[in-house]
Amino acid sequence: MDLLPTDRIRNVVLLGHTGVGKTTLAEALLARSGAVPRPGKVDDGTSLLDTDPESVKRRMSLSLALAPFTWTAPDGRDHRINLIDVPGYADFAGEVEAAMSVADLVVLVVSAVDGVQVQTELQWRRAVALGLPRMVFVTKEDKDRANFHNVLEQLTVAFGAGFVPLELPIGEASTLHGIADVLSDEAYGYEPGGTHHVEPVPSDVAEEEHRLHDSIVEEIVAGDDEQLERYLSGDVLSVADLQRTLRHEVLDCIEFPVLLGSAITGLGLDRLADFICDLGPSPADRPVDVHAGDERVAVTAASNGKPLAYIFKTIADPFVGQLSMFKVLSGTIRSGDHLINSRAGADERLHGLFVLLGKEQQPVTEVRAGDIAAVAKLASSRTGDTLAPKGLPVRMTVPAGLSPQYGVAIVPRTQADDDKLGSALARLQAEDPVLVVDRNDETGGHRPKARLRSRAAVTASTPWRCSVWNRCHVEPVSSSSTLLSVAPSHVTSSPPCTRAWRSAWWPEACTDFPSSMFGSSATTASSTASTPARWHSRRRRRSASRTPSPLLVRSCSNRCRC
Repeated sequence: MDLLPTDRIRNVVLLGHTGVGKTTLAEALLARSGAVPRPGKVDDGTSLLDTDPESVKRRMSLSLALAPFTWTAPDGRDHRINLIDVPGYADFAGEVEAAMSVADLVVLVVSAVDGVQVQTELQWRRAVALGLPRMVFVTKEDKDRANFHNVLEQLTVAFGAGFVPLELPIGEASTLHGIADVLSDEAYGYEPGGTHHVEPVPSDVAEEEHRLHDSIVEEIVAGDDEQLERYLSGDVLSVADLQRTLRHEVLDCIEFPVLLGSAITGLGLDRLADFICDLGPSPADRPVDVHAGDERVAVTAASNGKPLAYIFKTIADPFVGQLSMFKVLSGTIRSGDHLINSRAGADERLHGLFVLLGKEQQPVTEVRAGDIAAVAKLASSRTGDTLAPKGLPVRMTVPAGLSPQYGVAIVPRTQADDDKLGSALARLQAEDPVLVVDRNDETGGHRPKARLRSRAAVTASTPWRCSVWNRCHVEPVSSSSTLLSVAPSHVTSSPPCTRAWRSAWWPEACTDFPSSMFGSSATTASSTASTPARWHSRRRRRSASRTPSPLLVRSCSNRCRC
């Protein structure tokens, strides 16, 4: 990829409820920009951004993925857009936090069919808490029951004022064929493939478009005294003037542009990328707070500054080893540079820099301030660490981490497999800081206090058993008792209480383990919902081939099914 100055870099995170089409939108933008020959599809497992086997099997994103591409803005200048695609499920909130820690702009993806949903609200409010500039893209406008105006109303009801619809659909659902530009009073008709031509605004939307144009112009100029005076004196403001003012208001989180389109037909995608370049802030517009000893200092992204990098994501690659994804906060980092890990105090050599496109690695020789890249085999670094020059022990200020809300107890089938299981859990923990693992000294068992993905079984390459760690009652099991052994496709407790842990409950957390990994002695049983209550404490004869389980999980006495 070409090296671009910091003011032409856009780091954008796609947020939204699960299933709204964030990954499909990212794939479509990659194809539209020419970064890939054709977009991958989530439903058939060809998505470039769903890289791990579990994501492909479940047809859903389980971790964040980078989708960088170069886009020529309307002013003719090339821009680098680093799209960060994140999961929509609440179980993967850690991935969303990591992405937002390095993003300069949030694009909230909302379905024109389903409107504002649970994760739409939660992720928007988290972006508000972090002070991130935001815009909205209403997708699936080509689907049946799509209704752009309903979505606008829901956004206002859920989040308040400030939403600025810069476009109106021409037609909707199966009749959608164009977009009316509210600022320029022009219309864009789209052909198959996403190419468009300029045309007059159709008569059936002209009245609404003109009324909305006047309202939005008044709202934009209200934030600029000079433009407000010109507007009140009768001057006609140019689109460039309005966009310049709107850009400052987006940066200050005063206005939130609303765009529309379809990732499947390509309608509106080019305009989305244009508006990201024109209205989105660059890393230079948003200084980053760092701690230098007891002082808090704002660092501006400048390529001629001191080299400073923040590691926001770690990937345990089975072939390359540990990959560290980082954002350059200041200066320019070149391949072979040495930086100090501010937490560990260790010297790290950044050898072999590359840009990630999904899991594809594109080598680069240097990374400038504001850009995002990756490096392999940093011995002492982990997610959340800051890399700084020797003699400059600073670290990036990051918000408090998330607290785990759900736990499972894990036991290796044999004592010999304990070390392998511990290594596998350590690799998972390196990838996901929200996953907290401790070892119960009384029982000798590992107890991860968060979700556990089934690919741990593959990582460990050793048989082990998994049961729900219940917050209400966790009692040690005597040497003469063993927990009821269950098949790998079931858990040994009901879902957590909906009042406290519903948002963190993932029913598939312990599913799909190969039965061979549990040995032929594993006993098949039904899930808790269909299992007699007396079975939960039923004692079994000890067997030489079965290791006693360290925990006995019982239902809560208040019968809340937690």
